[in-house]
Amino acid sequence: DDICMTLGGRAAEKLVFNKISTGAYSDLEQTTQRIYAMVVAYGMSDKVGHVNYHKMIENSYQTPYSNDTAKLIDEEIRSIADTEFHRAVALLTEKREELERLAKMLLEKEVLQKDDLIEMFGKRPWDKEEAPEDSYSNDENTSNKESEKPNDADSSEMKKEEISQPETESTSDDNIQS
Repeated sequence: DDICMTLGGRAAEKLVFNKISTGAYSDLEQTTQRIYAMVVAYGMSDKVGHVNYHKMIENSYQTPYSNDTAKLIDEEIRSIADTEFHRAVALLTEKREELERLAKMLLEKEVLQKDDLIEMFGKRPWDKEEAPEDSYSNDENTSNKESEKPNDADSSEMKKEEISQPETESTSDDNIQS
């Protein structure tokens, strides 16, 4: 879904103006990196298989796979990108009236906030009501919520521990979502 969403601006250009501009450069870069990670690092391609070439590529001057596999990886990345782009075009075609309203509002305001989008489209059906930060679960097994509540000193210690968790070795691809 993230890839489809990221390609939405480019899809809107294609749909509305029937041309593509250079404005989607960073969107294309982002989606290509995500898809590449899906295929090469996370084994999320049936065609390439459940393999991880990422670390092998980083630690070598040569690719750890054949030219045929490289071609297959390229084809798979292109196929996923094309599928998600066409999906974005189809969604925007289906929701063309909403797209027009959104474009008009952007011309008026230039920057939209979440509240503007909720006003225009309504709440997302999967969004749950946000609970206040100090509330606890309505679990029937919870008897005395006040005694279970950490005091401020405990709470700040927990936050310090969460923040100071040792980091594992990571790369920029580790933060990629599919």
